Amino acid sequence: MKNDMLNLFPEQHQCVEIETLVFDILGTLVDEDGTINREVVRILSHYGIEHNKAQTVADDWNKQNELNLHDIAVNKKSFISKSEISLRSLTNVLQVNNISLDTSDFEHLLNIGNYYEPWPEVPRQLTELTHLVRTIGLTNSGLDNASNFNYWGNLRWHGILSTQLIRTYKPASEAYEFAINTFNLTPRKTLFVAAHPWDLRAAASHGFQTAYIPRKYAGAPEPNDRFNYHLDSLDDLIKIIKIQKGI
Repeated sequence: MKNDMLNLFPEQHQCVEIETLVFDILGTLVDEDGTINREVVRILSHYGIEHNKAQTVADDWNKQNELNLHDIAVNKKSFISKSEISLRSLTNVLQVNNISLDTSDFEHLLNIGNYYEPWPEVPRQLTELTHLVRTIGLTNSGLDNASNFNYWGNLRWHGILSTQLIRTYKPASEAYEFAINTFNLTPRKTLFVAAHPWDLRAAASHGFQTAYIPRKYAGAPEPNDRFNYHLDSLDDLIKIIKIQKGI
């Protein structure tokens, strides 16, 4: 069985057996940027705004959200909720582009965080993983939004944490310590799974094993990044866990 694992995943022999999975959610399990892009383009088309301009609005909204999160997590600016960040960013982007929306359309865009769509196969894959190993989510989303998109997306967990409960965001060090302390994790026996290399680097600095999975809109690893696992699919992770358990 050990040789089978090495053939499938050549670097596994360097890893301690996995007791717990910790997942990033936004971008890794649900398509945050893609859902925002589709809804912005759809709504703005009702106002006669062509696709390219609408896509630029969506891109600018996403970028401003990311910059504000970064300022809080890394530059230690005063905390505001992700919902408030989205409100401020969307308001600014629409004003810059001279776009005025009806109240219902504006509120619909602000509530997109409740309906992020899972990547294909993720509901099945996550369910199967929860039958094999303790599975936890650590998200920068607020718990209100997360409870909704997990419900609509049929995503199953043994536990989920929002970094907003400690008034910061990943990749702030406090976010990973929050997960470790709340769930009494042993980092070297815990695998942190994400599509964002910056998230994995921060997790590794706290002793977690790391698994990178490529997703659209998430940045690619740098040449000097060293993650324990490189997954093509969460089905790869299911194989790893089954092999480690001798199933």
